[in-house]
Amino acid sequence: MRDLPPVPVDSFFYHVWASFCNCLRQENYRRLAGRAGRFEYWSATIIGTLLSILPVIFLFILPNILTLIALCVWLLVIIYLALPLFAVYVRRLHDVGWSAGWIAAYYTIFAAEFAVFVFHVTQAVMYEFELYEIFSVVFAEMLPILQYTFIPMNIFSTFLFILTLLPGNPHRNKYGNPV
Repeated sequence: MRDLPPVPVDSFFYHVWASFCNCLRQENYRRLAGRAGRFEYWSATIIGTLLSILPVIFLFILPNILTLIALCVWLLVIIYLALPLFAVYVRRLHDVGWSAGWIAAYYTIFAAEFAVFVFHVTQAVMYEFELYEIFSVVFAEMLPILQYTFIPMNIFSTFLFILTLLPGNPHRNKYGNPV
């Protein structure tokens, strides 16, 4: 491993990693004000997603007690990365001139679905169903709700995805100077 050459400072991957690390710095960790460019947003989102998915691989290949440890590590990684990724998401929407209220509208629908899911799971657990029965009962109970929220969730997610792809406003807007 020591024989590997260092990553050149002018390489694309170095800039992607540096941009991700910039989002994790204390001054940017929870900063919702200001603007973030496409490169900063996509660097943070892609690396953050990869880092949060990586521990999931170990959930399937480790023995039981180590699976519990891997699950705890996975949850800690998710908790640690959630705030800076959300902050860069808000700043990215600010860069294109949109309010972060659109994210709140999207996650309101998601939170309502999750609350109903948790309610149905607790009801199924109270009646001591087997694991397979729990998910089949919960899915049967959630199906009518998912039918009504499927289209709005897809519309919101597509809309927000398109906003993150748009170039930033080249002029000063109400969220600050251009990046």
